[in-house]
Amino acid sequence: RQIQHCCEIACSVMMRLYVRCTPPPACPQYQRRPSRSWLRGLRLSQRMQVQRGALFLVGFLGCSLGLGAGASSAQAATALLTEAQIEGTLAPTPAAMLRDAAQSALRAQQLELTPDSDLAVAYSGEPMFRTCRSELCLERLGRLLDTQTVVNYSVKTEDAAAASSRAWQLKVQVLDVDAGAFGAQLTEECPRCTDAQAAEKLGALVRRAVTTATSLPKGTLEISSQPSGATVFVDGTELGITPYKRTAFAGKHKLVLRHLGYRSEQAEVSVDASKLQHTEVKLTAGSDALTDSAEGAKAPVYKKWWFWTAIGGAAILAAGAVTAAVVLSSSSAMTRSTPANTYVFTF
Repeated sequence: RQIQHCCEIACSVMMRLYVRCTPPPACPQYQRRPSRSWLRGLRLSQRMQVQRGALFLVGFLGCSLGLGAGASSAQAATALLTEAQIEGTLAPTPAAMLRDAAQSALRAQQLELTPDSDLAVAYSGEPMFRTCRSELCLERLGRLLDTQTVVNYSVKTEDAAAASSRAWQLKVQVLDVDAGAFGAQLTEECPRCTDAQAAEKLGALVRRAVTTATSLPKGTLEISSQPSGATVFVDGTELGITPYKRTAFAGKHKLVLRHLGYRSEQAEVSVDASKLQHTEVKLTAGSDALTDSAEGAKAPVYKKWWFWTAIGGAAILAAGAVTAAVVLSSSSAMTRSTPANTYVFTF
C-alpha cells in the first residue's frame, strides 16, 4: 500500500510537470533555429513531447520496479527460531554457537528471521510460551509474531568438564503455522562431539528439517456438522469448531467431533494436494463416556485453541517489537479478591 501511495504521488507530480511543460498552441517565441543536435533541431513543442514521454517512461519503470520489489518482499518467507530447550550443562558460549548455527541454516534456506528481541518480548509478556512447545502453542506464538514457520530445537548433553568432547542429542521441529502442525521432526545423536561439531550437526539438521517441511504438499480441510458448533480435533489436537476450514498437509488425518448432547464421531479424512476436502458429519443425539485419549480432554486451558484466539486478538505493535497487550495474570501478589471462574487481565 505504501508503494502504491508513492506511485500515485509520483504520477501526480508527473502530470503537473506534463501540464507545465506544455507550450501554448501558437507562440512565435517557441520557434527555434535548427541545430546539429537532433533534439535541439526539433521545435520546442516536439521537444517537450519527447521529454514528457521520457518522463512518463522513467516514472513507469520506477513504479514497476518498486511494486516488484514490494511483492518479492511480501512473498519472502519468514521463520521464528524459538529459545533452545537444553537438558544438561551447557555454557553460554557453546549455547550461542548452537543458536548461530541454527540461524545461519535458516538464512541459507532464504528465510527471513524474526528478531530475537521480538521473541524476548513475547516470552516476557507470556512466560508459558517458554515451556509450552506443543503444536498449538507454537502456532499461536507464530501468529502473534506474524511468521509462517516456527523452528524449535532441543539439546541434550552431558557435562563436559573433564573432556573436550561429549555426547549430544539434537532434535529439531519445524511447524507450519498455516497448517498448525509439524512438517518435520528430526533427531540426531553425536556420541563424541566437540561444541563446534555439535553446532555443525545442528545446522545441517535444521536445513534438512526445513527442506522436508517446506516440500510437503498442502490442501484445504473443510468440516461441517449437523448441528454446527462441534469441537474439532484433527490428529489429536483441538483446532476449532464447526464450520471449520483451514490449510492441512496432504494425506490422511484422524478427525474427531464432539458436541454437548451428542455422541462423538470419528472419521478418517484424506486431503489431496492443492485441493479442497469437504467433510460433513451428522451427529447423533445422546452421550458417550469421555476418555482421556489423544483428543486432549484434560488439556490445560492454555492449550485450548479458543484461549489463544482471545489472547491473540489483543496483540499490538510497540516500538517496532511485537508484544501482547492482554496477558493473563498469574501473579500471587494481587491483593484484590476476584470471583471464581473469572480471568484477570493486566494492561
